[in-house]
Amino acid sequence: MKATNESKARKERREAIINAAYDLDPSLVLIRPCEAADILSVSPSLLANARSSGRMLGRPAPKHVQLDTTVRYRLSDLTAWLESALEDVTSAPGAKPVAQGASTHA
Repeated sequence: MKATNESKARKERREAIINAAYDLDPSLVLIRPCEAADILSVSPSLLANARSSGRMLGRPAPKHVQLDTTVRYRLSDLTAWLESALEDVTSAPGAKPVAQGASTHA
């Protein structure tokens, strides 16, 4: 029951972020680390480790803003990181996009 409530709360947070940011310049929207992790589909601890190491999932970590002990991510930096990661994956030699639900067996 607790996991279901947490999942529901996460989903509601994502929807609130998207709705609030809809008409704003993405470079002006600051996201908390737990919300950034939700957007990137990674764990908050992976994102925290990426901030200290400078790398995440084999590539440079997303940029972040730190004011004293407060950490935030610009929505524009998160989308740029995702676009770059997708571009790298799809432009890799021999990379073939796989449709969701498609079988990889011949």
